[in-house]
Amino acid sequence: MKAGKSFTECGNEKPWGFIYKQQANKLKIKKVISTLKRGEPLTKTIKETAQWLLDTHILNDLSYEDTQKQGETRNPARIASNMIDAPFFTGKEFHATVKIFKNDKTPGMDLIEVKVLKMSVREIPE
Repeated sequence: MKAGKSFTECGNEKPWGFIYKQQANKLKIKKVISTLKRGEPLTKTIKETAQWLLDTHILNDLSYEDTQKQGETRNPARIASNMIDAPFFTGKEFHATVKIFKNDKTPGMDLIEVKVLKMSVREIPE
């Protein structure tokens, strides 16, 4: 948008341009920004950016900080299931499941948007 012009003027000049696409949620981003400023240095790759975001926003799970109730919840989870009907899932099954998640659903308790999860699985498959 040119400096000094209002959104209305720009919208009238190009009715199917940027403003329409932005408001209609039709902007297509061709490339994911792979750098992120974290103080002085920048991340250099999508993987490095994703790792920095995870490290920043996902707290370490420190068992020695657990309350008694949290410890009671954690301990049974440490025992691997040996039930025949509960096998470990494969990476392929995980990817297939994430693929069918609906984008416009409210995030769960982890607050991770489905779109972000889907993009993460594509960018960092392991």
